[in-house]
Amino acid sequence: MKITSSMQETKPATPAKKGSILAAVLLVAALTVYFAAGLAQRNIVYLLYAILFTGILISSVYYARQMNGNVTFGNVFAEGFKTTAVVIVLSAMCTFLTLKVFFPGLIDSLIEAGKAEMKRQGGSSDTQIKTYFDGMRGFMVPLIIGYIIFFFGITGSIGALAGAAIAKKKPANTIAK
Repeated sequence: MKITSSMQETKPATPAKKGSILAAVLLVAALTVYFAAGLAQRNIVYLLYAILFTGILISSVYYARQMNGNVTFGNVFAEGFKTTAVVIVLSAMCTFLTLKVFFPGLIDSLIEAGKAEMKRQGGSSDTQIKTYFDGMRGFMVPLIIGYIIFFFGITGSIGALAGAAIAKKKPANTIAK
């Protein structure tokens, strides 16, 4: 019996592949936001969370579809969570390279924007603001990467839960009758 191309089983896309694609989309979106709006529009960063959430949700549903619905809630959630982990690792690496290699002046820009915001809010003297941000300078990269890990993890987990909830599931009955 000949096996035609329509009869061949296709392997589902791996979390590494889906996570890499999603991380690339997030990187392009982040750079677009930075160059288009700069640091002045901080609320637009929520667009990145929406992209991440949607990407993980679609990734989870796509996995269930590739498995022809022979999955459980836990399988789909785990696949979405693995994809989230890949996105987090790649995003953290890209952020580190961006801050240390490609745009080393970005940290200074972030600090200046923070100083301006604190002056605008009032309540702190110029000396206090300067002292605070001089101390923060060395911790900016770890703080930003920690922020990415935490909030991308939360957003990705919620996306994986949503994807697992809406994915079509018809797991094979494993109990022998």
